[in-house]
Amino acid sequence: MTYVGTSVKRGDDPRLLTGRGRYVDDLTLPRRSADRDAPPRDPCAGDAGGFKGAGEAGATGAPAAILNAVNDALAPLGVMLTDQPITPERVMQALRQKR
Repeated sequence: MTYVGTSVKRGDDPRLLTGRGRYVDDLTLPRRSADRDAPPRDPCAGDAGGFKGAGEAGATGAPAAILNAVNDALAPLGVMLTDQPITPERVMQALRQKR
């Protein structure tokens, strides 16, 4: 039972193997409507403020983690921040109020 040197039938598309095919051969691209002057419709146009999602779910934990890290560093001094954004001014103000 030898495998080295044994020919194996390729399961790929022969057009792609010989360089005559295109990767988009089987795709059907959407066509624009007859009214070419009309701008594309925006599904979020009715949003209050016009805000759109940008993957915020992956970034929501970072500010809380930073706030916890700052509070861990300030804990020996008896200072705890609760408001964001965390700025040097707010840290200094909290340190001054603790005195």
